[in-house]
Parts: sequence; C-alpha cells; structure tokens
Amino acid sequence: MRKTLCIIYLTLVSCIPFKKEPQPSTYVSSAPPFKVPPTRGSVTPDIENQLNKELEWNSITKEAISSYKDIHPIINKKCASCHDSDKPLPFYGKLFQRRNIFKKHRDDGLDNVDFSLKFPLVAKGDPPQLAILKAIRSSVTERTMPIKLYKVFYPRRRVTDKDEEKILGWIEPLVERIEQFNEKYNRSNDDSIENRVATIFTYSCNRCHGNGNTRGDFGGMDNLQALSKSKYINKESPEKSELYQYIKSGEMPPSRSEKLSDEEAQVVLNWIESLE
Repeated sequence: MRKTLCIIYLTLVSCIPFKKEPQPSTYVSSAPPFKVPPTRGSVTPDIENQLNKELEWNSITKEAISSYKDIHPIINKKCASCHDSDKPLPFYGKLFQRRNIFKKHRDDGLDNVDFSLKFPLVAKGDPPQLAILKAIRSSVTERTMPIKLYKVFYPRRRVTDKDEEKILGWIEPLVERIEQFNEKYNRSNDDSIENRVATIFTYSCNRCHGNGNTRGDFGGMDNLQALSKSKYINKESPEKSELYQYIKSGEMPPSRSEKLSDEEAQVVLNWIESLE
C-alpha cells in the first residue's frame, strides 16, 4: 500500500510544469554591424564629392536600365544576333568557324557593342559610354546597321522610322545626362594640348583605333607617344600628316554625325605642330 502511494505521488509531481531558466541565444546575425553614418563635418569635400558622384551615376544607370524596356523588343529582334553575348550562336555560325562570315560579323559586332547588360554598354577596350551611345545613334539614323548582308537575308529586320524614334528616345536623354555628369564630375583642369587631343581621341577615335581596337589595321591612338612616332604623323609638315588629312577631309570618323568640328581638327593640328 505504501509503495503504491509513493508511485502515485511521483507521477503527480512529474506532471507539474516547472519554469525553465532562459538560455542565452546562440543565433548569430549575418548582417554587417550597424555603423553610425559620419556627420557632415567629418566627411572631407573629396569624399563627399566621390559619394555624390557614385550616387548620381547609379541613378543614371538605374534609369537607363528601367527605360531600356522600351527598346528591348527592337534590340532583341534586330540587333541581338550580333550584339548580345547572351544570345547563343546559331548552328550555321558554328560551321567552318575560321571562314564563317556570320561568326566574324558577330565577333566584330560584340567588339563594337554588347547589349547583354543593357547598361552600362560593353565594348572592346572599354570606351566611354558616350562614345558607344553616339555610335549607336549614328548607325541608327544613317541606317548603317544592321549591315547590308544581314538585311538581304532578313529584310524584315531593317530599322524603321518608328524603331529610330524609340531608340533615340532612349539614347538622347541618356547622352544629355552623361554629358552633364561629365561636366560636373569629370571635367579636367589640365588645359595642355596633350590632354585636349587625348580627350578628342578618347571620345571620337579610340572606340575603333585605340585600347586594342585596330579597325582598318590602324590602332594605338590611345598612346600619344607611340602615335607621334608613327607613319601617320609628319612633324616636318604637320598639315600633310595622314592623321590630320583623314580628319580634315571628313573621311574619319566615317559617320556624318560624328565628324570632328573645325576647332577639334585644329587642336589635332596644333598637337602635331607641338611635337619635337
């Protein structure tokens, strides 16, 4: 009897809930530790300028990607075959690749501009976005793209007036914002003839003839020292230099809308005249 009562007592006691002591949490947050943002007085003007520059460029990029949706159907249908690295090469582009015309045009096309990221645009030699955008604009307005051979096989992929209107509607505001951005953040105080001519070459020539690009078997325009010693420069008679003659005649750049102004051509001539 006593044994039975003892068992009943132990059973009842075990059913009574006991309050547990709180255990320390073992959870470790993966979030970075919170940092108190610096006060305005603790940020130097250079750092503040750099932060503002990054914020504004991010805003330009975000807007460009967002508005790209308006031209994506056009680019995807009429340009992506040769200008989008994410688009697979069709089977006929994989045949006899060393002599395959389509593959060559595609490789050249990706060197000129790759739309896979939407924005920033990608091109061989990493030219300025302004240079790429203006090149696209001229190829659209002058109907030099798609190339003639492509339009023979795909006549419905020609750029129409409506296509042009939409593409320019994407490019023009972007060009304007980037020009304002450059004027605000990238303007150089160096007014030397070397810097002035280098700027002209950067925005008007190097996309085809600099930073590893050798269109027409002519490259190296990003290296002024090497260029000054090349066959394209005539130090004894600067006006007879092949480089200047190409520019002055309007032969280069080839696009009508990208011709150098008389002032820019004079800067190039002045640079040649300054060489020793």
